[in-house]
Amino acid sequence: SLVGYSAGAYAVTELMARHRGPLRLRAVMLCGVHGHGQADVQGVEVGGLPARPGSRGEAILRKWGAYLDRLKAHTHPPRVLLAAHHPRDTVCPWQYARAILVALDMRRNELGFEHMEIDWV
Repeated sequence: SLVGYSAGAYAVTELMARHRGPLRLRAVMLCGVHGHGQADVQGVEVGGLPARPGSRGEAILRKWGAYLDRLKAHTHPPRVLLAAHHPRDTVCPWQYARAILVALDMRRNELGFEHMEIDWV
């Protein structure tokens, strides 16, 4: 079983996405999860200026897309997957966390597992 908070929760999602060995996770708890990159460049600065999609912001968007693709393709979900998130979190905004959790949950469902449980804290 694993528990991750913020960057630790991100690390747990990467372990889940990249897992290819015999280890089976029984349960995972993700708290305040965030991903690699983000779905837009809102709030991102490059050289002290707001990032634009045509600047280094493109790399942020590519990293986000590749990260979600890894989550959508994972093959060994834990039997129990729980998440806790504050709806007004400003470090790990809910809009990004939700996309991560939806990707994990959709894949769980495709593999015949129950939907995950998400609690607000």
